[in-house]
Amino acid sequence: MGKKEEVLDLLSDFATAIEAAAIDLKQQISKIVKVAPLTENSFLGLTWEKRKGAKLKEFEFTTKTANNDSDVFNHCFKVLKANQATINNRFHCEGWQYSYWLYVNRPGTIYRQLLKPNA
Repeated sequence: MGKKEEVLDLLSDFATAIEAAAIDLKQQISKIVKVAPLTENSFLGLTWEKRKGAKLKEFEFTTKTANNDSDVFNHCFKVLKANQATINNRFHCEGWQYSYWLYVNRPGTIYRQLLKPNA
């Protein structure tokens, strides 16, 4: 490996370390900073379309287009993105009706599913 490749590898490792540290810092700050509780109202006000799938059964989705690229949609999308909401790490707060998530390969779409009642 040449010197140029070695330098590029070191820079890549350095950038990866900075990214990991920034994510950790953000998580630590969010534990310290008191934030007003988030309500589900913004999410509930979006236009949702019902679907059925083999694995998920019943779920709903909404898009930027269905909501006329509204500020409310963009806010909800940013909340989910900031909280790294995925199908395996769904986002919801205490007292919410639904869990929400994003798929990386489907930008501009938010998914939701009714939460199961606690037995």
